[in-house]
Parts: sequence; structure tokens; C-alpha cells
Amino acid sequence: MRGAGFRNLALMGEGYSVIPSSTKRKNLESNLKAQNLQLDAEDKKAIAALDCNDRLVSPEGLAPEWD
Repeated sequence: MRGAGFRNLALMGEGYSVIPSSTKRKNLESNLKAQNLQLDAEDKKAIAALDCNDRLVSPEGLAPEWD
């Protein structure tokens, strides 16, 4: 979806429960707007093609054993 940030897309859930939180009004407003996002088939296909099997940061002791 053009104009949506990755945080907004994450709030869409795709089968996951998401509990957004923020202390900044701007972010709270953005979280609420995420309820109105809709992805078309092309958007979903592009997201599915992203490489999601890498960790950018994996500090020892913070990642669960099963992860």
C-alpha cells in the first residue's frame, strides 16, 4: 500500500494479534489509521516475497530459545 509505513502494515496482523502502544500522539494516531489499510493482491505478493528469515540484531539472552 503506497503511503503506509511498515509499522502500519505490521498492525494489519495477517492472522496475528497485535497490541499497539506508544507514548507519542503522532504514533497513536498512525496506529488508529492502520485499521483502514487494505492491501491488494499485488501488495500482498510483494510483501510475501520479502526475505524475512534474517535477524538484523540478535543479542544473546534476548532471543527466545525456540526462535
